[in-house]
Amino acid sequence: MKRVNATLLLARFLFLLGAMILINHPAVAGKISLSAGIDRNDIHFKDSLSFSLEIRWEGKVGDYQFELLPLPTTQNLKILGSSSAVSSDVVNGTDITIRNFRYTLQPMKGGVGIIEPVVLKYISLPDSLPGELSSQQFQILIREPAPMEKPEGSGLKFLLWAIPALMAASLAAVIIVVRRRKRAQAVPAKSAEELLLESLSSAKKESLSDRKLFSTRLYAILSHYLDLKFGLKTAGRTASEIVGDMASSPMPDTMKEKMSAWLSQAEREKYAPLPGEPGDVLRLVTEMENLFEQILNNDKAEAK
Repeated sequence: MKRVNATLLLARFLFLLGAMILINHPAVAGKISLSAGIDRNDIHFKDSLSFSLEIRWEGKVGDYQFELLPLPTTQNLKILGSSSAVSSDVVNGTDITIRNFRYTLQPMKGGVGIIEPVVLKYISLPDSLPGELSSQQFQILIREPAPMEKPEGSGLKFLLWAIPALMAASLAAVIIVVRRRKRAQAVPAKSAEELLLESLSSAKKESLSDRKLFSTRLYAILSHYLDLKFGLKTAGRTASEIVGDMASSPMPDTMKEKMSAWLSQAEREKYAPLPGEPGDVLRLVTEMENLFEQILNNDKAEAK
């Protein structure tokens, strides 16, 4: 076992030594050079590393024309993002231009990651001479996490803990469902008349002084009642269309007359309210409340 470990350590040392030699390799052609580097050559598979390329030449920005630099070709590594920058400087009276490219790479699994050489093609100006530079290949050691040892009897301990917890959770869920059902049974659903009277009371309190606003709310309240009580489709429809559908509904004739008049009046006055006193609206509300309270009382008497 010790001999195997010594062999692995030696192999890893040689790998890292070779990677350190290649960690920043420049390629030079005349007055232009391409260098590449990585910030680390030994990483955990959940970490990331930076791969950088630098193009440096003597002259100004427009002295060289470059083809589009391709993304690095990698094995067992994926590119998460990239950035680039251009800078110029004067060194000893000579213009120096630098273009930097930086890529963030992340391992895909443990083992060895490879960054293949990047080929840069360019043309020098003004003589239009083509040229080509290539970076070095890089190899990165990607370490996987050590496997966690599973303690003996851990599966049995988990079951002894999980079964009571699961039973307790199931019992709590049953109790919650039963309580919700009892609460739903204890609170009967409100009838269409009760809902209308509540909405009418709210509209009277909040918008009685504004006849146009009150008419708009009244039209919506009556439309919702007809939809809820008799199944008439009222959304987006005019008063005349709704009144036409009321003719075939089981609504009593006296109620049809009143609902038709109220709907038509509310529709007119929500666009062009008529002049009048707040008492006129109040009398209308009282008439409607009396009718629907009578319907509600009759329904309750029949239910008994």
